[in-house]
Amino acid sequence: MTRLARALLAVYLVAFVWLAYVSAVCLQHNAPGQAAAFYATATVVLVAGGREWQHAAALQAAAVRGRRPRPRTYPSDLDAVMRAELARTCRCERWWSTFGTDHDPTCTQQTSATNTRNDEEG
Repeated sequence: MTRLARALLAVYLVAFVWLAYVSAVCLQHNAPGQAAAFYATATVVLVAGGREWQHAAALQAAAVRGRRPRPRTYPSDLDAVMRAELARTCRCERWWSTFGTDHDPTCTQQTSATNTRNDEEG
């Protein structure tokens, strides 16, 4: 919490206490209308102090959140890697069914190693 926020909260607290005291004095002097007005004003000051407290807490939480290391997730990079890997894959049926170890005889992406392996087997 900053010094300004603390000072503002102190001012709100003093104003609330003073307004509550004045409203109690008004009740002692049989002036309920004025007492109600001072109590309402004291309530408004109390709500303003609460909002200032919340605002300071939110700023502090945002500052702490900014200092925490973030997990390294790069969805755009992951998408690019997946697209590149899928672009490298073969489209023939046998390649997919043999977990990438063999190609169809008519496949255009066959290498010489898979050609010789097919020739030895068949």
